[in-house]
Amino acid sequence: MSLKIYNEEDATVEQILEEGRQMWGKVREASRTKMSVENLYSKLWKENNKFCLAYPLVVGEMVQGRYHTKAMKLYLKYVSSQPFAKDRDIWLRTQAHYLNILYKQIVPHYDVRNAVRAEEDAYRKLKAEDADWENNVEDIQRELAAEKDEIADLKREEIRRHLAKLRGDTPAAATDDAADSSAMATIIANIDGEAGKEVGKGAGKPSDKPSDEPSNKLLTE
Repeated sequence: MSLKIYNEEDATVEQILEEGRQMWGKVREASRTKMSVENLYSKLWKENNKFCLAYPLVVGEMVQGRYHTKAMKLYLKYVSSQPFAKDRDIWLRTQAHYLNILYKQIVPHYDVRNAVRAEEDAYRKLKAEDADWENNVEDIQRELAAEKDEIADLKREEIRRHLAKLRGDTPAAATDDAADSSAMATIIANIDGEAGKEVGKGAGKPSDKPSDEPSNKLLTE
């Protein structure tokens, strides 16, 4: 079976499992060298970025010392049957189901109810984190809009003072003079455009983290 991972490149199940085994080897080595979980997590995201983007919950469990190759193989089979790329909530549930599969592989004589509970707990946490992310994106967008308006207002006032100085008028006279209205409109429109560019240049893209679309775009061919 061939699967498509985050960047739409073809990858077989065996290739994905092999990368998982290599990453698990890094985790075990990090345990011997006493590397912190935070540094290990950063290392895996840097060196195995595509895998981490496609299977974030798998990696999260892995750095905590919980990974099982058979569980990963069963999970890939499950994922291939889920149309989660078309629905965000299904995608979250698909991620959470990994905990159910993993629990059954690493806990001897497991209780099915506990496996289901592990999945539901993971789903609730993912759902809450997803909602927080959506709210953060909206807050950033509002802040950017307010900053753009503030910059535009400052530029308008700067132009009015400059025109007043050139004409020898007071700022109030320059603002109220109808003869300047056309020129002011043109200049301010240009400044507004530049203000928007400045905000965009310094703020970055709010969708860079997660984006509004799921980061795991694993699809079946």
